[in-house]
Amino acid sequence: MSVPVHLKKFISNLPETPGIYKFFDEKTRLLYIGKSKNLKKRVTSYFRKQSDDTHERTLRLIFHIHQIETIQTETELEALILEDNLIKKNLPPYNIKQKRYKDQVYLTVSTDDYPLVKIITSAEIDLFSKIFGPFKDKFSAENLLNILQEILLIRACSDPVPNKKCVKSSIGRCSGPCKQKISQNEYQKLIDVAISFLLGNSDSIIEIISQKITEAASELQFEEAAKWRDIRDYCLNFGIRQRFISDFRRENLIIKSSQNNQTFLFQKGKLIKIYKRKPSDKMIKNYFQIKKKNYESNSHYLMDRAYVVWVWMKRNGTEYEIC
Repeated sequence: MSVPVHLKKFISNLPETPGIYKFFDEKTRLLYIGKSKNLKKRVTSYFRKQSDDTHERTLRLIFHIHQIETIQTETELEALILEDNLIKKNLPPYNIKQKRYKDQVYLTVSTDDYPLVKIITSAEIDLFSKIFGPFKDKFSAENLLNILQEILLIRACSDPVPNKKCVKSSIGRCSGPCKQKISQNEYQKLIDVAISFLLGNSDSIIEIISQKITEAASELQFEEAAKWRDIRDYCLNFGIRQRFISDFRRENLIIKSSQNNQTFLFQKGKLIKIYKRKPSDKMIKNYFQIKKKNYESNSHYLMDRAYVVWVWMKRNGTEYEIC
C-alpha cells in the first residue's frame, strides 16, 4: 500500500528517533497508538507492500489511516512508558493491548478475623488497603492464588466469618477455621507469610516448597517432586518481580541499559533523569540529593508502570540498583 499523498511529506520528515505515534481516521478519531525506537522506519513500514500473512485487522487499520501524530522521546524506555499511559487513557480500538489492560487484575488481603486472599479488578482497588500485582489476566492471578492456598492452606471461602464446613478442609487443602482447627493467631501467621511473599520476600514459601520436594523424593514420588520444583521456580521468579515493583514504588532506582550506555534514574516511580553516557556514582548520588521531592501518585498506577518497566528490563536483560 502506497503512502497517501497528503501524508508523504509528513512521513518523509519524520525523525529517526524513539517516540510514540498515533493514527487517526478521517473524522480525527484515534485508531491506534504505537511506539518505536525509530519513528520514521516504523511508521513507513505500515505503507510498504504487506505480506500475505498480514492480519486482516492490520490491513483495516492501514486503510483507515488519514492523519498521523508523533511525540519524540529520548529513549525507547521513555516511549514504552508514554505508550502505556496513553493507551490506558484513550483505549484506541485497534490496540490489542486494550483488552489486556481492561482485564488486568490484582490480589488483595481482606481485613476479616480470618483474612481472605482474593482477586480484584482495578475498579475495586479503592475498597482495600493491601493490593498486589498487577497480573496480566485473571488466569495468572488464579494460578498464584491456588499455589498460596495449596502451600499455606489459607481459606478459599468468601464468608467474612468462616462457619460453613467445606470439602477442602476435609481433604486437607485448608487449615479449617470453619471447624476451629486453627486459632486466629496461627492463621494470621499464615497470612503474614502470604503477604511477605506477595511483597517479594519468597524465603519462607521457598523453604516450605523445598521440604515438599524432599518429602516427595524420599517417597519416590518423582512426578510430585517435579511438580513442586516447577512451583518453586515460579515462586522465585515471581518474588524477584515483586521486589522490583515494591522497590520501584518506594526507592531511588538506577537502571542501566545493557544495550547501550544509557542510565535511567527513577524516584518513587517517576523517571527523573536519563544519562546518555555512563555517569559516575557521585553524579548519580548528587542528582538524587538535588531531587528530594516526594512524588505522590496512585499506588496501583505505580505498580502498573513498574510492570511495564519490568517487562522492558526482562526483554533487554537489564538489572537495577537501589541508591
